[in-house]
Amino acid sequence: MILENHAGDRPRIAPTAWVHPTAVVIGNVEIADRVLIDPNAVIRADEPGPDGTVGMIALEAEVNVQDGVIIHALGGGAK
Repeated sequence: MILENHAGDRPRIAPTAWVHPTAVVIGNVEIADRVLIDPNAVIRADEPGPDGTVGMIALEAEVNVQDGVIIHALGGGAK
């Protein structure tokens, strides 16, 4: 599932990336070329910081996110 967050941010996924149909990608996420997102992985950029904005999670080229991995940054956390 590819979903936008409450702020209207929608994931940006390179055409050469592959996201398994059971993976969930939410919000301010950028996925570069040749990235692989395996089954049941979750990548969430959906929690606003104190200023109300949602920080970005960026996966650079050729990253491999394995089965069941969860990537979620807390709002207002370190970048």
